[in-house]
Amino acid sequence: MSRIGRFDTDSAALTARIDAHAKYAGGDFTGWALGLLGAGPDDRVLDVGAGTGQQTLRLAPDVRSVLAVDASEESLGALAASAPGNVTTLAGRFDDLAVRSCDARFERAISCYALYYAVDSERVVARVRELLEPGGVFVFCGPSYENNAELRRFHWDLADMDMPGPTPASTFMEETGPELCRTRFAQVERHEFTNELRFDSADALVGYWSSYNLYDPSLEDRFRAAAERHFAEQAVFSTAKRVVGVRAQA
Repeated sequence: MSRIGRFDTDSAALTARIDAHAKYAGGDFTGWALGLLGAGPDDRVLDVGAGTGQQTLRLAPDVRSVLAVDASEESLGALAASAPGNVTTLAGRFDDLAVRSCDARFERAISCYALYYAVDSERVVARVRELLEPGGVFVFCGPSYENNAELRRFHWDLADMDMPGPTPASTFMEETGPELCRTRFAQVERHEFTNELRFDSADALVGYWSSYNLYDPSLEDRFRAAAERHFAEQAVFSTAKRVVGVRAQA
């Protein structure tokens, strides 16, 4: 559907964003997502777009097994280095999952900030449904229309441009993804999570922005100068990760 951003398979950039969320945000997004998933000790879990393992590593001690799929071998290598023995990794784009034979079946599937990067998301959703046991649950998460609105506004003001409308990712989460599930799953629910990030210095704000797909190196000097002006007047810059979670039950 939408192209993979330059930082979405960059393990260092992904780690920088995760670290920033842990340091500057108060909420537990992973705990929220795993709560929607509701996996138990007998469950086999498919993690589509596992990255460096933020969800996989939290899941692994409490479930039967996890198959972690991601396009980045570098990220999967980082995951495998700290994963327990019940975690298996599989390198490949999400669309490969739709055409690759798979004898495994799962009670739960999860995909955080990933599913909308499939070229044919309809086919991938259909494939996930095929791999789920009856009554199985698929949870996928991603940005809402208002995600990071404060940071995005700060960026586009510096670029002397009006802030663009919805991104392909937020449109997928708000519209396309739920509709694809309604035709294949017995029950589909929409959930929301807001996680405020509060940055306390220009260095912190620039560091987060520079690990994000919004980053534009031609704006870096202007962005840093504007961030320094902001912190000269105010102690904190706040933006919010606004997340949509779709929970579909077979």
